[in-house]
Amino acid sequence: MLEWLIVGGGVQGTYLSHVLTSSLGAGRGSVRVLDPHPDPLQHWQQTTAACGMQFLRSPAAHHIGLRTNELLDFAREHYPNWQELFLEPYMRPSLELWNEHAIHVIERHGLEELRIAGLARAVTRRAGGYRVATQETTIDCRRLILAVGNSQALYYPALAAEAVLSGQRVRHVFDPQFDRNRIGAEEHVVIIGSGVTAAQLAISLADRSTGQVTVVTDRLPDISWFDSDPGWNGPRLLSRLAAITDPRQRLSMVSAARIRGSFPGDTAAQLLSCMAGGRVRMLVDTIQSVKESAGGVNVFCAAGSLNADRLVFATGFSQDPPSLAMIRSVSEQLGLQQAGSGWPVVSQYCEWSPGMYVCGALAQLELGPVSRNISGIRSFARRLKEKMAM
Repeated sequence: MLEWLIVGGGVQGTYLSHVLTSSLGAGRGSVRVLDPHPDPLQHWQQTTAACGMQFLRSPAAHHIGLRTNELLDFAREHYPNWQELFLEPYMRPSLELWNEHAIHVIERHGLEELRIAGLARAVTRRAGGYRVATQETTIDCRRLILAVGNSQALYYPALAAEAVLSGQRVRHVFDPQFDRNRIGAEEHVVIIGSGVTAAQLAISLADRSTGQVTVVTDRLPDISWFDSDPGWNGPRLLSRLAAITDPRQRLSMVSAARIRGSFPGDTAAQLLSCMAGGRVRMLVDTIQSVKESAGGVNVFCAAGSLNADRLVFATGFSQDPPSLAMIRSVSEQLGLQQAGSGWPVVSQYCEWSPGMYVCGALAQLELGPVSRNISGIRSFARRLKEKMAM
């Protein structure tokens, strides 16, 4: 029986496997990470490359190393012009640098060797721990961490749930089949979205093409360096959340604290430059329906229609909890408390059941709106260390 099984091996699960084996003293043979992707960064690299991200929104302290300044030290060691790889304020690293450091950490500490290929289907209790079933086998463990990341369905406003996207003309930016390099230089692209992903995609397309890029947003975007108040990283705001005993009120507080449809000032400046140059235009409108044809896409909005060569949804994920079907199954099988549409109600250590922990978005009722970010997984690790020290 394993001592630890981490379900989900993206950025969060990979970081936690590093913490367990390098900081909490777990033996390498006692820790495994269950994930369907062969590469620990595969989903991360796909989504960040798809929208043309150049710099992270998170500061330099948020990475998968253990020391706070590890990414900064890595940049200083490997790049004479390391200052150019960060954006002020908050020393936000370039995506290329962040990825290089993450690969360095993974290779140096042999984290790929801890991975098991598979997708968790069900979780049941067994003597001394838990049993996780995949399509092909079962895995027994004493302690379990659910680190399933952004595994929700992609969100397509105005498209019927049963709509089938048969071609490449209508895609979601996070659809694995989407490739912005396939977009012709002279094509008119309509992007639906109001946040940083839509802005980054518009900038990247405008920089490499002569065609028109139109961003349709249902509201004017907010300028914010982060997607929530930085006070959520510490006791200033987390103590207010901890003081609320009603899980539904906690859920409401966390939802209200998230600054949706926002992007940092440097992204705003780049977008305004593209708009001033005529390469990008922004329409404040609401999409109502889409009609795809062999020759293009008709986008029908409340104020009129647009004809485009391609339509890209940059509208994020469903607001449901990640891996909702499995989470509901676990809750029903083990009799665990949920709030709202399925959010786990956990202890201050993000423990949902004795020896079973949740992190990422699943821990938002305890860690607040930052739970799904890189800073949130580092906060979870600190609480896990506190629990293990008891």
